[in-house]
Amino acid sequence: MQQELENVGNKHFTFSDSITNELFGPLTAYVKKKEADRKKLMADGMKLTKDFKTALANLDIAKKKYQEASKAADAAAGAYSKAKSESTVKPKELNKLNGKGTRHPSRSKVISRPFLQCTKHFLLFFPLFCSKASKAADVAHSADKDYQKLLEKTNVKQTEFYQRDMPDLLKKFQEFEEERIEYLKQHFLRYSTFCLQFPSLLEFSGKSVQKSFEEITVPGDIQAFLDANKTGISRI
Repeated sequence: MQQELENVGNKHFTFSDSITNELFGPLTAYVKKKEADRKKLMADGMKLTKDFKTALANLDIAKKKYQEASKAADAAAGAYSKAKSESTVKPKELNKLNGKGTRHPSRSKVISRPFLQCTKHFLLFFPLFCSKASKAADVAHSADKDYQKLLEKTNVKQTEFYQRDMPDLLKKFQEFEEERIEYLKQHFLRYSTFCLQFPSLLEFSGKSVQKSFEEITVPGDIQAFLDANKTGISRI
């Protein structure tokens, strides 16, 4: 009896030692490394999203600047055109009309580039064209060029974001999860072999663990995650 108890005790000691050295230690180091890898992936994703949102915000600022400058230039053109057609208005009164006029059509979409009216050329028909109106036309033309350049850059960034950068990052996330699932599966299968070394006492538990983890498939786990978290939004 004493010998049997010592044998059981030795088996438990060996089992405990194997769990600690071959499973618990490596698993702890693995989890720590994977936490760092996951944090990096999350940080990369947040940076990509932040940079893209910043680009859109800068484009919106340039768009509003263009609209305001274009509106001011067209307002001057409208006022001088009206003054020219009214013979009762004296030339020296033209300066008082500067800054009033029609509203310039705004750009309605990020991707489109509406045509900027050539206000400066239009106003050159007036011999009494004042310096303030000329400057307004120059500002509108400059704002249009700036908006056009930024629009092209933002369109390129948008294409890269949706067709290259974000798909690449999501692929890395998937590879991360696939590797993690496979590692844990093999790790717990190893645990089940330790359990099977014990007759009767842990054999049932060992076989249950072994069966459960043998049934795990990486594609199946990934698909189960996608099914549980899908948004229903489809790619156009």
